Amino acid sequence: MIFDAGNLCPCGSGQSYAMCCSPFIEGEPAPTPETLMRSRYTAYSLGEVAYLRATWAAENRPSQLDLPIGVRWVGLKVISSRDKEADEGEVAFQATFREQGPVGRNDPCPCGSGAKAKKCCGG
Repeated sequence: MIFDAGNLCPCGSGQSYAMCCSPFIEGEPAPTPETLMRSRYTAYSLGEVAYLRATWAAENRPSQLDLPIGVRWVGLKVISSRDKEADEGEVAFQATFREQGPVGRNDPCPCGSGAKAKKCCGG
């Protein structure tokens, strides 16, 4: 997918795409688990299926990955992150997306608060 490298990175780091996730999506190894998770979120938002498959654990990698049409990734919140050993770590995060179509009043709010849309952002 074509994305202007000068734009802010979709992962929400506040850096430009060129200085943030682009090097990893282009093939440079991610140095930390959080960096890997952020770059995978960015890959989902930009439709970079090859990168997603390449960074999936081999034992869990799907033979084919079809990203859903009409989904727009709108936010990433890193809750916690810690490195364990050389290539292991844990990242807790919340990723928010919107599906094509309107949000109903009784649907969960797309902001991820857990409240119904009529009581939150959509109200």
